[in-house]
Amino acid sequence: MQDEGLSPNASTFTCVLKACAIIGVAEKVLELHARIESEGLLEKDLIVGTTLVDTYGKLDMMKKAQEVFDRLPVYDTITWNVLIMGYARHGHAVDALYYFEKMQQHGFYPGDVAFIASLKACAAIMEIHRAQELHAEIVKVGFDQKGNLINNALIDLYAKCDLIVEAQTVFDNILIHDVVSFGALIAAYAHLGYDGEAMLCFNQMLLESVSPNEMIYTSILKVCSNLGVINRAFYLHSQIVKEGLSEELNISRALMDMYSSFGLLQELQEVFDRLLHYDVFSFNLLIAGFCKNGYDELALSNFEKMKAKGLSPNSNTIVCILRACANIGASDKGQQIHEQVIRCHSLETDLAVGTSLVDMYARCGLLEKAQEVFDALPVHDLVSWNALIGGYCEQKHSEEAMSCFDHMKNEGFLPDTVTFLSALKACSDMQSICQGMQIHIEIEKIGSLDDDPMIGTALVDMYVTCGHLIEAQHVFDGLPNKDLISWNTLIAQYAKSGHDEEALMCFEQMQLTSFSGNVFTFSSVLKSCARIGTISIGLDIHRKAVKGGLVGMEIMVGNALIDMYSNLGMLERAQTLFDSIEIQDIISWNALMGGYSQLGNERIVFELLDKMMAKGMHPDIVTLSIVLKACSHTGLLEMGQTLCETITKSFDIKLNIEHYICMVDLFGRTGHLDKVACLIREMPVSSNSSLWLAVLDACQKCGQTNLGILAFHHVASLNRRDAAAYISFGNML
Repeated sequence: MQDEGLSPNASTFTCVLKACAIIGVAEKVLELHARIESEGLLEKDLIVGTTLVDTYGKLDMMKKAQEVFDRLPVYDTITWNVLIMGYARHGHAVDALYYFEKMQQHGFYPGDVAFIASLKACAAIMEIHRAQELHAEIVKVGFDQKGNLINNALIDLYAKCDLIVEAQTVFDNILIHDVVSFGALIAAYAHLGYDGEAMLCFNQMLLESVSPNEMIYTSILKVCSNLGVINRAFYLHSQIVKEGLSEELNISRALMDMYSSFGLLQELQEVFDRLLHYDVFSFNLLIAGFCKNGYDELALSNFEKMKAKGLSPNSNTIVCILRACANIGASDKGQQIHEQVIRCHSLETDLAVGTSLVDMYARCGLLEKAQEVFDALPVHDLVSWNALIGGYCEQKHSEEAMSCFDHMKNEGFLPDTVTFLSALKACSDMQSICQGMQIHIEIEKIGSLDDDPMIGTALVDMYVTCGHLIEAQHVFDGLPNKDLISWNTLIAQYAKSGHDEEALMCFEQMQLTSFSGNVFTFSSVLKSCARIGTISIGLDIHRKAVKGGLVGMEIMVGNALIDMYSNLGMLERAQTLFDSIEIQDIISWNALMGGYSQLGNERIVFELLDKMMAKGMHPDIVTLSIVLKACSHTGLLEMGQTLCETITKSFDIKLNIEHYICMVDLFGRTGHLDKVACLIREMPVSSNSSLWLAVLDACQKCGQTNLGILAFHHVASLNRRDAAAYISFGNML
């Protein structure tokens, strides 16, 4: 146009400025601005001036927009609107509200654009009181009845301010809902965790024949994840494909995140493979999905693919991949990633990455490296302290864990649930009741016991492990919210420590609550029944396990029942249960063999051993003990020696104290004390009173005084109060 000698007029400038705003060419706008100034159009034509303010506002050049606005000789409502909208659009909320007030002070009444911009500004800075004043003005002038634009802005405002009731009220007052109003309300419910309400709102939208858009699908897919509605998720995915939205990046990411949460990794991979373009965020979703669902090798494999495509990992990638390394103990790979982190300055100073390195090294057992990385962190936070303390605790370095716990508090950090759980575990491992009680006092001061049942459960565990059952029961009784885990902990610890009657009483108390028990509960109480020989209670617990659907489905319960009936001498029931288990494991076989051995049916023990090995099941240390006892009871010396040698060599089993005791008993029963003497010389550990007592008993049976005297001195030096040793020694002399 200019090449033909034609000069642009006001309309031309207006059109070109609008085009510049759309394509974002700031340099051209500055050039046009200068031309407008030179031709005096800024003072002459309000439309040109308003368009220039609007253009600068859309380009986030608010300083220039304000300069132009201030130079205008006159304003109209549109001029004020574009200035306010410019400020609101780019997050200058305070300025937007300021000029909204100024507009009214200058006698201009706001239109819907100014109200929408001001509502947007209120949402940005959570200015709830001002927003409610604006809402009242809107209702007063009837703007809420003029269409959905302002109502949608109100829904969005209340949603962002977490005022979901007010958002729903505005929505309900709209005569005809559109996709924007539905989208704002669904997003609000989803954001605040009201997933059921979000799904109901989505269903209402479909009933009103409003088609979802990209934003709504993104929100509702997350809702499906949270609600665990897999079939609905599949249906939505099919609709997305049908509507041609499956290639939209945000929807693809939402689908990947959803399938990851369901553990549907094949579907996750398929969505990823259909992406038109791969970026770091998409790879992160894929890697995190595999890592979260226990496929750490696949996570590492995709990490390599990501790098092969020339994509540089960000901190989220590194954090996830270090977790994968920790999960599978891949310390070599973790160290390679550490070297990569060191080469990248932005990652080296990232606290989340540093904390993940501490966690990885600690969980891989490289505690010195974990401490080294921790010490090199520019700052520490509670998460990094928890990683270090948890690492020491997991590797059974309980003293170091408690030292770090004290150091952390000295630096002014207040322990959280994770910290307390690690510290209490360390106290349990050390059986340090004093430190445990001190932590209990700290927990009560902070009030964590009332807020988190996990801490109460850990306290119960600590007290029982340390042998303080009264305190454990007291803590348990005081828990405001007992869950199944806390019940299981108390029952299991009672059973583990041999307080079987207390375990059974606790189980009966639990039955009076809403908890009926799970596989762990029944496994614990059945062990207690087996030990104290309570047949009637055992039968009752068996009935309850059947009623709860745990027999036949859970092998742990089946094994515990076999063990209980075996110990109670009810081998027909034990055998029936064993035969009913679809796939027996080594514990099943051991429980049944142990029962037959206990009743002196050694022939069946050997038959079961043959059947077990014929099925490809490998004996373990318990199997070996049972077999050696059977050989001892029947005096099968050669068979016992052969089985011991064959099983240990073929299945890489190292003899423990119980095996040595069985062999001593076998040699003693068959009169081969010379072999006992040889065995003693070969044993890696000889400072065990039970072992020497077995030697003493063997000497008593064979009348071997010299070796018997030696055995007695060993028992007496290890346990002076062992009455059985004095009786055997007296009988031998």
